[in-house]
Amino acid sequence: MKKLQIKRKNHYIWAHYLKGWSVNNQDVYHRAKKGVIASSVKGLGREIDFYKMSPLETDDIQFLQQWISITDEPIRKLHNSFLEKMIAFSCVYRLLTGDEHQAERDILVHNTIEDIHSTVEGDVRPIIDALRAGDLSILNDESALNNFHSYIGHQFARTKHSRSAWEAAASSLSVDYRRLMQRNWWFLGVLAGVNVGYSIARYYYRKKIVWLVNDTDVPFLTSDNPVINVHPTVRDKKLSGEPPSHTDFYFPISPKLAYMVNDSDTYGVGIVKADVELVKTLNSNMLMRSSETVFGSSKEIIRNTKI
Repeated sequence: MKKLQIKRKNHYIWAHYLKGWSVNNQDVYHRAKKGVIASSVKGLGREIDFYKMSPLETDDIQFLQQWISITDEPIRKLHNSFLEKMIAFSCVYRLLTGDEHQAERDILVHNTIEDIHSTVEGDVRPIIDALRAGDLSILNDESALNNFHSYIGHQFARTKHSRSAWEAAASSLSVDYRRLMQRNWWFLGVLAGVNVGYSIARYYYRKKIVWLVNDTDVPFLTSDNPVINVHPTVRDKKLSGEPPSHTDFYFPISPKLAYMVNDSDTYGVGIVKADVELVKTLNSNMLMRSSETVFGSSKEIIRNTKI
């Protein structure tokens, strides 16, 4: 029987997504301490034990139940089902005592959330590939559209930037609350991803859907936080920590194509040709909202993008 791999190198940015900015289908340019360099996409956007689970204790369960109780009713059942599964995993973890079961315990705590994100990515891969090939009609299929929005929701919520936002939101609260937040971020990240994807899907036909086509000489950048809010009320501004009243979600799919789900009509509707000034503005905001780095198809675009 094949030995199961313990997945400690948890990725918060999908390597296949980053390949959209690669000129050799392997490496992508990014900011690093040494300047702008090219690295393999397989080694980027990941961190050791980033999604490591903590076996749930009674106070963890009560904390998570409180969060689930304020979610929209149509998806509350899904969240409760996920919580029940994680409680069961925690029980199994405690039953696997002794050195002979160490590998099985490690697989539970290291692989569970990573595998969830890998499944979401597997579902959306043919959709991303079709969009990059210029086939927008793939989203005429409702299942494909839902998978696409699910991926966007999880990508928004699963990053280091998102984790920092959770921690900042709890910074003024009690020590016990902060401890529970930190211990259970792996669960809250999944909960938030489902919530965002569900919200996009639920209000999709009320939003202004925009496909930004970039035929300029300035390609779109992406970053380690690739789904950002560029609504006029927050664009070009440092985030305050307060949830925004409105969102214009911007998600670059390649250096030449980006997707938007908007409250405002600032960016138009339908297929829109982006001009150079808009591309530069969006790239600047992508840099501003990044956690550690931005990714691009050339050294020049990264060096030339400023906040």
